[in-house]
Amino acid sequence: MKTTKRKKNPLEQFGPGSLSCHEAFHVACILTTLIDHELCQHPAIQANQVWLKVAQRAERTLADLYQMIGIEHCKHHD
Repeated sequence: MKTTKRKKNPLEQFGPGSLSCHEAFHVACILTTLIDHELCQHPAIQANQVWLKVAQRAERTLADLYQMIGIEHCKHHD
């Protein structure tokens, strides 16, 4: 006799509060730090104001993503 497993709703599997969401939260943190330390602080980037502004925008965008994920993810752990 075969048993049928209930498929998880994608929101349950990947949404706020899930392990997958926590992984995305963690990766956003790692990438934000990496871009700041390894790209924004790089002498070649520092020497070119256009590149620096673009790198800083990327860092800010990922920092914003990190905050947004964190807010939603933490709501499901209270």
